[in-house]
Amino acid sequence: MLKMHQLPNLLTFLRLLLVPIIIFLIYTNEYYLLVISSVLFVLAILLDIFDGYIARKYNAITKSGTVFDPIVDKILMLSVLFVFTEMHAFPMWICLLLLAREFFVTGIRQLASDSGKILGNNRMGKFKFVFQIAIVLVNFYFLIERKDALFGMSQNVWFNTLGVVNIFIAYVFAIIFMKKNIHFMKINDKSHS
Repeated sequence: MLKMHQLPNLLTFLRLLLVPIIIFLIYTNEYYLLVISSVLFVLAILLDIFDGYIARKYNAITKSGTVFDPIVDKILMLSVLFVFTEMHAFPMWICLLLLAREFFVTGIRQLASDSGKILGNNRMGKFKFVFQIAIVLVNFYFLIERKDALFGMSQNVWFNTLGVVNIFIAYVFAIIFMKKNIHFMKINDKSHS
């Protein structure tokens, strides 16, 4: 029988399983399947919120959950953004910069883990994630509704503007994250000398 302390990790795994389904449905570029894909994307986000709530409420925060939850967030978000890029619905340069940033932050998390400290998501990362959710939902709007503009702004203007703001937020937060956790880098450098 499933125990409450296992549920958050199970929900994280379920989110991971939703990624290929969401991606496949986006690739169809068919109206109803895009709607289903967007609903599954929102479901994955709600599962993320729910698994965090359960983990905190039932003191079910685990090392594996702390590590895998943000990784699944990155897999979900970057997979969807890269598919949008391939469909010419989002700029590639923004996805590549986001990917580089995620590798950098994951590297710092790995250094911390090597020192025995697990760095989970923080408020800055959650804010960045919420902003990326908004970008994905705007993308879904353009794909589903087959519109060229929203509030008088073209699709290209939306995505370049949102993308630049997202890159700014992501990199500023990465710099702050690095400054707060730079001691892990120094400890590991000394231990390998």
